[in-house]
Amino acid sequence: MDTKLMQEFPANEGQPEKITLTPAEKARVAQRARRTVGLVILSQAIAGLLMSLVLWVFGNQALALSALLGCLTYWAPNALFAARLALSTYKVSGAGPVVFFIGQSIKIFVAIGLLWGLSQIGLTWLSWPAVIAGLIATLKGYWLMVLFTGGRIAKYM
Repeated sequence: MDTKLMQEFPANEGQPEKITLTPAEKARVAQRARRTVGLVILSQAIAGLLMSLVLWVFGNQALALSALLGCLTYWAPNALFAARLALSTYKVSGAGPVVFFIGQSIKIFVAIGLLWGLSQIGLTWLSWPAVIAGLIATLKGYWLMVLFTGGRIAKYM
């Protein structure tokens, strides 16, 4: 390898400098991450419950329960995954990207499995459009939090 060429292009050129956090700063970042995850899970639960309430008021009890089951097929695995991520913020190494992607994959497969299981138990009153409405409301629950905070979620953390 040409050493003159290596001297012309230093190894760290164009690379951002490494930031080192103090233990107090790391604890503050971890606390904020736990609070954010908790607020997202809460907003998803509220969105699913609101969809169920709307379908109960303008529809009937079967529609409301169907929407609630749709909500739970996503919310339950997501809450468990969020709890796992929140617990990993207490570790020194934190939650790595591998933990996140494996957990995300498991969450999606469990949600699909719950939807499949819902289709197999043979509830005669189950309304699939209401199930999908509850599922979508829960998936988009984060936007409920954005709406009510005016996009300034960090202010409430």
